[in-house]
Amino acid sequence: MSFPESFFAIAAASCFIAIVIVLTKNLHGRFTLDSDHGIQKFHVAPTPRVGGVAVVAALVVGAFTAGAGERAILFPLLLAAVPAFAFGIAED
Repeated sequence: MSFPESFFAIAAASCFIAIVIVLTKNLHGRFTLDSDHGIQKFHVAPTPRVGGVAVVAALVVGAFTAGAGERAILFPLLLAAVPAFAFGIAED
């Protein structure tokens, strides 16, 4: 895929996943919502804390739509990000 198509595929995937997370918060909210009480809490309502899922989805789409040179960088990056992503999801 060339740059413009790849860019739009990545942006669309990230945007779609983020919208799905927000629209389905009633299904996963008891696990993923951040409360609005406490120090450094700026939201006025409970907010989903799993936005990293949209970022990782965009990275995966980018890795599969990128050229061979970019894939050589993105796949090891994805592999290195797995532990951080897994622990971040578990912590949320």
